[in-house]
Amino acid sequence: MKQQKISNWLKGIAIALAILGILIIVAITTLQMRPFLLYSWYAALTVCYLILYYFWKVCTEIGRGNSFSNENAAYFHKMARCGIVLAVGFLARFLVCLILYKLSFIHIQTFLCICEVFAGIIFAVLCEALSKLILHAYEMKQENELTI
Repeated sequence: MKQQKISNWLKGIAIALAILGILIIVAITTLQMRPFLLYSWYAALTVCYLILYYFWKVCTEIGRGNSFSNENAAYFHKMARCGIVLAVGFLARFLVCLILYKLSFIHIQTFLCICEVFAGIIFAVLCEALSKLILHAYEMKQENELTI
């Protein structure tokens, strides 16, 4: 019962993030923020919503009482890969902005682009660490079940 409640709260957060993402994409598209438009669509459609999809799967497993499962470890590993793809996309946008728009390193957009690259890397590292921890807990659970 407690696991299902946690799962529902996490799914609610995933839905809120999906809605927030749509609002941000609509705002960027409406304002036609050119250096951000292509990369924002790329980030949202190909990566962020894929991450939310995997997170939804993790929440479903938690609701089933399988918090420490092989499946959840795999989903977090896939989310880590998405984080790397996201960081690479943000790095590409940074380079394009730097070259085409002649941004200086003290420009606020440059700073934000660099922060986005680091955020993608940090996200990937955290997801990979969670993947390894969940896998380790799953293996320990399997060993304990075999000894009983």
